[in-house]
Amino acid sequence: MYDAAEAGILYAIDEIGRFQDDYKDIVVSRVVKDYPNVRALAIRAQAMLAQGRGNRASAQQQTTEYMELFRQLRDAVRVLDGSRDDLNAMIDEDRAKEQTESRRFLLQFVARVVGGLVAAIGLIWTIWYTLSSGDGAPVS
Repeated sequence: MYDAAEAGILYAIDEIGRFQDDYKDIVVSRVVKDYPNVRALAIRAQAMLAQGRGNRASAQQQTTEYMELFRQLRDAVRVLDGSRDDLNAMIDEDRAKEQTESRRFLLQFVARVVGGLVAAIGLIWTIWYTLSSGDGAPVS
């Protein structure tokens, strides 16, 4: 029973780590309110596993502690997995917003360049017209 609980704990820690990697660029706690506690639970589980079998009062007590820890981690992983759809939707919204902002910037840039070119062409044409019509020649 002890080995099964330990294997389950390792699996849950791995799942939580994978979740952290998948959503490292967004604020998960906006969707999973208890996320800091989930991370703390995973850290505590890692520390408990690191202590190993040598630091226990009895095999039965450690098995009981491991089983309880496994249950808590299993529930946490279920919550995290259940939040993936909402987190993916947030990522999609953020990407759409970034694309809209990029398009807006590009359109503003193109409009400014075209406006500058039109103004420059208009100025050149005015100067050329004025010089070619003779109106711009100095009077003696």
